[in-house]
Amino acid sequence: MRVNFLIKFFLLISFLFLGGCSKIIELIEKELVLECDRSINPIDWNNCIGKQKLQSGTEYEGSFIKGKWDGRGTLTWENGDVYEGEFVENKRNGRGTLRWASGDVYEGEWKENKFEGQGKYTWASGNVYEGEWTNNDRNGEGTFTWKNGNLYEGEWVDDKRNGFGTLTWKNGDVYEGEWKENKLEGQGKYTWASGNVYEGEWANNDRNGKGTLRWASGNVYEGEWVDDKRNGEGTFTSFNGEKSFGIWKDNVQLNKIIKTDRFIENENIKEGTNNYNPTGNIGDFDFDIDWNRFQ
Repeated sequence: MRVNFLIKFFLLISFLFLGGCSKIIELIEKELVLECDRSINPIDWNNCIGKQKLQSGTEYEGSFIKGKWDGRGTLTWENGDVYEGEFVENKRNGRGTLRWASGDVYEGEWKENKFEGQGKYTWASGNVYEGEWTNNDRNGEGTFTWKNGNLYEGEWVDDKRNGFGTLTWKNGDVYEGEWKENKLEGQGKYTWASGNVYEGEWANNDRNGKGTLRWASGNVYEGEWVDDKRNGEGTFTSFNGEKSFGIWKDNVQLNKIIKTDRFIENENIKEGTNNYNPTGNIGDFDFDIDWNRFQ
């Protein structure tokens, strides 16, 4: 192996003369790493720095130990993708950065060529995920920021929002609660930027089950929901304290029992009323993202 020992010797003496420290020693060790002998087969390279080009066109440049990529190195594919980081026995292990030719970037921890541990994935589109990974999938706690300003912070399972999390829309709407397969599912609280608040049960992104809707005006509905509408038994309380118990269908009250301090009145509503429709729709979702590219 070829090493310019004279230069290395003077470097060593100079650094020691200047008062060695851990950083200086690290630089010296780096300088003293041998260059791999190109006259022998790469499978025999050991404790050296070299460059190897595979038949596929992929090229590795970095540290070799016992004929394998081991230590710091750079792997470049023919299509322009580049990985820079740590290797253990020919595989990406440790910390490293993979930059796709498309502009996507992953920076973080690796295990056996897969995203594993803490990492940050930035799409060329501007979307960003930062958090925990397992087997190339988002698993554990993580934050996803859309380029449009929407933000999810919470739990992930098998690359989807599962568990508890908070999604904040750029318009000011906020959902805090349970998720299943990227959808609002279970107990949750949705607060509109207008000040209206729904708190209760969800299924498939819709209000389903028992729940309470409170308007910013002071009106309150407590009762049953089906497919995001008031369906079943429910109580409407106006801002002035008047309560109306009754049966609802698709946000329309079919009958009511009005209770005040002086009397109770049972009334069938022929036409039905829909005077208390909640404001707006649930904030738009942008979940269909084509990002799972790890080759």
